[in-house]
Amino acid sequence: VVEPHDILDGTVVNDHVISKIYKGDIQSLNYFLSGEIKWYYLEKLFYPTNILHYVLNDKLFYFTNDILKKLFAYFSFYILAKSLSISKFNSALGGVLYTTIVFNKMNMGLAIPFLPYILYLLLNKDTLNRKHYFFLFLIGLNSSLIQDIFAFIFLIPLAFLLNNKDKNLNIYLQIFLVIITASILSNIHLV
Repeated sequence: VVEPHDILDGTVVNDHVISKIYKGDIQSLNYFLSGEIKWYYLEKLFYPTNILHYVLNDKLFYFTNDILKKLFAYFSFYILAKSLSISKFNSALGGVLYTTIVFNKMNMGLAIPFLPYILYLLLNKDTLNRKHYFFLFLIGLNSSLIQDIFAFIFLIPLAFLLNNKDKNLNIYLQIFLVIITASILSNIHLV
């Protein structure tokens, strides 16, 4: 999937400034409207994926982040499709199509690439273990509180429609509480 040029104009510039902030140059915010934009307007400033800024330059960070998001989107859809008893080939093809569709309008965080995984948990799990909580917490930390909250909310009716057995509603509460709490933690500067 080839990214449109306007996404490269916005995302790469924000990542460059975030990289400079992480390396100690707080004055790099003056690149935005001569310093009129303050640090707390950078939505993805506290995402844990920004740790990669310490070891990668801007170009490597962009491509690494982009490839990781695409891989996450593919494998999360593949896991969901396999849980619905779909063949390996069709699951893989669906993962490729989901990855392609998602990246036509990509949000900044990891919520959209991991939506199928969250739906997989909602449909197939009655209890969560530590691994699930850990992944949900990381997804929430790397998700936009403003942009991704509606995607999480729309998962609830979709899970009810796809679920053909009585489900403990406690699992819904656990999953969304972990994601929303983590998302609030990484986006507290916007609140």
